[in-house]
Amino acid sequence: MKERAEKDTLTNLLNRTEFEARVHKFFSHNKQPEGIFIILDIDHFKNINDSLGHISGDKILCFVAELLIEIFPETNIISRLGGDEFALFIPYKLEQFELEKKLLKICQTFSANESTKVSCSVGVCFSPIHGFSYKELYKNSDIALLNAKQLGKSQYVIFEHGLTLPSFSQLEQKATALLNDVSDAMFVCDATSNEIIYINNTACHFIDKNKYECIGAKCYQLFWDKCKNCDRCLSINQLNSYYEEDTVMKDGKTSVHIKAKLGKWDGKDVKIHYLQGISDINK
Repeated sequence: MKERAEKDTLTNLLNRTEFEARVHKFFSHNKQPEGIFIILDIDHFKNINDSLGHISGDKILCFVAELLIEIFPETNIISRLGGDEFALFIPYKLEQFELEKKLLKICQTFSANESTKVSCSVGVCFSPIHGFSYKELYKNSDIALLNAKQLGKSQYVIFEHGLTLPSFSQLEQKATALLNDVSDAMFVCDATSNEIIYINNTACHFIDKNKYECIGAKCYQLFWDKCKNCDRCLSINQLNSYYEEDTVMKDGKTSVHIKAKLGKWDGKDVKIHYLQGISDINK
């Protein structure tokens, strides 16, 4: 009876109440409470439920539960908090490379069955440096999780002091998720500093960079290998709206059609760039 009250009925992991109680117990019994708090959810889970039905969705939830038990044999403090949200607590430190290896396994796209591929987004924080209580650790790992989702999902973010909740509105967050998967390469840079504040997966693949390398970089350095504003940015400023041209990338062999315009992004003045018709000029 007691075990039934502690467990999530679908996955047989700890339920939220028992998970919280065990983390509280850890802190009350340890004077130097070193541990790792991890929270994750399944990317695009609503779409899976809507397209395949709740029975398939439940099977995927059980699959992820089993995966967490397999990847983290060092702890039995693993929970389905509710919906597609899971959490786990490791009551001691792991070597950084060992932890990151495990996190990559959770984030990577894997086959839940013959027809469904699934990935997860993950937020991580550590005690005691990020908190001495369940409440603090949950809050900080959730901030990290939301940042992982903003960066394009299927990845992990480790919390650090100064990291804040993403400031996009809910509508902008949904738009960002859609833009990540469109076929055209797209990036957005601050209109004044030219620092990239958003870049989709297609654009990252195009320049062979990950999002961490791109966010905050100057667009003219990253895409055009220049040390100052390129002519197209100057043209956008002069025309105060829109610009497009056919050009060749810095490798000298890739042609692309560029469209750029001034706009607003999360309340900021930005330049939005689309790279279309990418092809090899030698073919």
